[in-house]
Amino acid sequence: MTGTGTLAVWNNRLKQSETNYESWYQGEHLPERLGIPGFMRGRRYQAVAGDLEFFTWYEVESPATLRSEAYKKCLANPTPWTQEMMSGIFIDASRTVCRREVLSGEVFGAIAVAVRFIGSVDEAAARSGVDGTEDPAVLVRAELWMSDEAPGEGAMAEEAIRGPDAKIAGCLLLEFLREADALAAAERMWAKFSAAEIGVYRLLCERGRPD
Repeated sequence: MTGTGTLAVWNNRLKQSETNYESWYQGEHLPERLGIPGFMRGRRYQAVAGDLEFFTWYEVESPATLRSEAYKKCLANPTPWTQEMMSGIFIDASRTVCRREVLSGEVFGAIAVAVRFIGSVDEAAARSGVDGTEDPAVLVRAELWMSDEAPGEGAMAEEAIRGPDAKIAGCLLLEFLREADALAAAERMWAKFSAAEIGVYRLLCERGRPD
């Protein structure tokens, strides 16, 4: 089963807070999120090149999962550790509920190129970023995410602590086996989508929902 929704998150981290940040993310935040009904997978990355250091996305059964009472209850009641993280450690956040489509590929790669469309996105042009000529042994997966935000939708108490989140209009996500191929693809994406924000990210970890 492939989820049709994505929660796409980018952020920076306060310098010299790495141990606390990673302990929170790995020990509390990911398990908490993946324990919510409808959450299927969480993948975390760190930048090789790009303006925001961390990229995390959650595969969910549908965008409706991110409007469920269980998820809203979690957002409205952040743990003490999450409150600490949101108070100046988890910074420069971009967070968007998206509708997700897998364009190609059966597996995930170790290196991802994220093409973030900010103000608007031409869906046909975004799809043309993957023209079918790529070697499937190099580009192993391509996905297109389009914003599925509802008016006034946000991260509730968490966002109230850290400040308003930036939003994307969409994201073209390309996953590669090797860093050199991803960096070369990012150069092509910069030439094709000059108004987009583009980052290259190395996978840190993946967590699935508990059985």
